Amino acid sequence: MGDGADLSGRNRVAGSAWSGPLLGWFEALSVAAVLITGAAFTVVGWEEFVGSGRAWVVVLLAVGGAAAAAVVPLSRAGNHGAAALAALVALVTPTGFAYPVNTLMVVVAVVEAVRAWRSRRPPAPSAG
Repeated sequence: MGDGADLSGRNRVAGSAWSGPLLGWFEALSVAAVLITGAAFTVVGWEEFVGSGRAWVVVLLAVGGAAAAAVVPLSRAGNHGAAALAALVALVTPTGFAYPVNTLMVVVAVVEAVRAWRSRRPPAPSAG
């Protein structure tokens, strides 16, 4: 039932405003923005990071980048709760002060959390 299907087999999430190609593109572009901004921040600021600062940047880039890269596949597989969590974990990606990029990932996390909630609601009682 994690795929959004109710007991009748209908997919209640698929036909809603919370799905479709537009959302897929939005998620993909948000993930790309986080990965590109994180990599650019790391390259530009590498000389300024010293000692353990470099290690932290590398760890946060790896963890955040892996989480960001997992958002779209998890969403397409119907695992919206995990996709929401991955989008939140992606916020640890070092992006400097790129607040719009981080805001995109927060929006992705909220949308995926709503999709997870909608796909787990009990079906409406049928008349008859």
